[in-house]
Amino acid sequence: MSEHVQDVAQSIPLRGCRRSPELALVGSRSSFTENLLRATSHEFRDHPLIHLPTLDALGAMPPEQTASVRLLLVDEVTLGAATEGALRLAGPRVRIVLAYLDAEAAARRYHDPCPPTTIHSFVPLDVRLDVWLSLLKLLLHGGKYVPEELLNHRPHRNPAPGGLAELPLLGLTRRQYDVLELVAEGHPNKVIALRLGLSDHTVKLHLHNIISRLGVTNRTEAAARFRDMRP
Repeated sequence: MSEHVQDVAQSIPLRGCRRSPELALVGSRSSFTENLLRATSHEFRDHPLIHLPTLDALGAMPPEQTASVRLLLVDEVTLGAATEGALRLAGPRVRIVLAYLDAEAAARRYHDPCPPTTIHSFVPLDVRLDVWLSLLKLLLHGGKYVPEELLNHRPHRNPAPGGLAELPLLGLTRRQYDVLELVAEGHPNKVIALRLGLSDHTVKLHLHNIISRLGVTNRTEAAARFRDMRP
């Protein structure tokens, strides 16, 4: 782990950096991978970074540390389960950023006329690393970012009779449904990635969100749920 990153999940202390964190990334290691954390901390050596598994971990930090946080990047699963009070645990200067993979769900949040949480910016997780770093640099310098795919989003229409009518029942996006369908057919991640034109990492992120949304514990249970709900 980089000397500028503190990972509360593993209780790794800040080494060589005694300043309080300015960037806080909150969410699972499926979203914020080791490589992503290392690259981000290396690029922003003057802006200490902390990785937290949950917002409760943020609340457990000393107030003088949370008060220094300028950017709070939260993955979509964590943000979806968050309360307004939990998001206020960071300091008064904090700007909340949704780090997302599910563009459709992120777009619904962006276009919601009465959102439960004020989100300053939206950053996709499945972009190239250099793009990710450029976006964070923009945000740290006071900029705001909303991807074009969210600005121009058009919601999916309900599927035609005999089509994917079970989508609303499963509570999944179309892309998540596509991934789960291939999982239920017994395909490994590499094949799913090839069939759908995705990276292996993106498939893993989709699976993580699918498992969370369905309330199951693994891909086998998710596939069984999918098969049970098929017409």
